[in-house]
Amino acid sequence: MRRRIYAGLFGLCAAGSVQHAMAQGASGTQNPYGIQWTPAQSAPPPTVARPMMMNPLGFYVSASAGVSINEPDRGRSGITGYSQAQQTYVTDPASARDSFGIGPDFHVAAGIQPLPGVRLEAELGYVHAGLSSISWLDNGTNFQQFAGQKLNAVNGGAVNKYSFSINAFYDILVHAPIRPYFGFGFGFVKQDIQSASFGSGNTAFSLHGGSENYAMFLFELGAMIPVGEHLFIGPAYRYEHNISTFNRVIADVNVLKLGMRYVF
Repeated sequence: MRRRIYAGLFGLCAAGSVQHAMAQGASGTQNPYGIQWTPAQSAPPPTVARPMMMNPLGFYVSASAGVSINEPDRGRSGITGYSQAQQTYVTDPASARDSFGIGPDFHVAAGIQPLPGVRLEAELGYVHAGLSSISWLDNGTNFQQFAGQKLNAVNGGAVNKYSFSINAFYDILVHAPIRPYFGFGFGFVKQDIQSASFGSGNTAFSLHGGSENYAMFLFELGAMIPVGEHLFIGPAYRYEHNISTFNRVIADVNVLKLGMRYVF
């Protein structure tokens, strides 16, 4: 009878010790019996990249600023300028090519996204450059002293270009924190150029200023990065080709710029 009583008391003590040890293990502490129990922890949810905002019927406005790298014109014949030696304006059948300097480039636009990734916009642009030099390509009659020479501009020659174009762009829809795009445009340009003086002394030469209107088309490639729910910024490259037979027209333009777009 005593053995049964002692056995029952021993069992109760052992059960209480195990429960005490498990309670301590649940709190992350080491119990005297060397038993530790840690509850299983669930894995954190996988991180999912937030897709870029899709607004297929949204309106937007955009602006950009950059640098315009202006290529020389295509060369022309029939140069009319002021000859210091003859003290008058004369026309020469010789051919010459005008070169233009690098200048700032600004554009603003308003557009709509009628379909996912497709954008249509109307854009206004302004470019400021300068007539930097004139290179004589062959001999003439009135300006034979300039044959084969390159005369640098010493005064005047500022060029202001105002443009309007209709552009179509396609945003490449990718699940990434960057959205590349490309597009084309067609428009018109009004170019104002100031009179310019070249050389000095008997080699001095001047060109009249004036205004010219012509057509142009463009191609643009860039990428936009979201910096907010509605705002995007990013770099772009633009090529503009001017369709003109007028004198002193910047033939081709390469633009490196940084743009922003706000989607409503």
